[in-house]
Amino acid sequence: MTPGEPAGIGPDLALMMDAAYRARMVVIADPVVLERRATALGLSVDITTTNEPRAQRDDAALLVLPVEAGATVTAGDLNPDNAAYVLKTLSRPARFTKG
Repeated sequence: MTPGEPAGIGPDLALMMDAAYRARMVVIADPVVLERRATALGLSVDITTTNEPRAQRDDAALLVLPVEAGATVTAGDLNPDNAAYVLKTLSRPARFTKG
C-alpha cells in the first residue's frame, strides 16, 4: 500500500486498517511519519522495516518498505517539498513488478 501524501489521510488509513484487520500488506512510507501518526491517533503499532516487498508479516508487526519523507510532515498541512517522496513511494513498488 502506498498512502500517498504524507500529510493527508493515507497514513491514518493504513494504520487504522492495520489496527482493525491486521491486514497482510506492506506499507511503502516513511516509518517515522507512521509512528507519529499512530501516536497522534492513540494507536499502538509495532513497525518492522523491510526491503523485501513480498515479506511475510508476523501477527505483531506492520511491515514498512521505508522511504524517507523529503520535508517536515504535519498532518493536514500539505508541503510541496514532499512531492518527490510521494513519487518515490509510487515508483518503488513498480520496480518489483514483472513485465
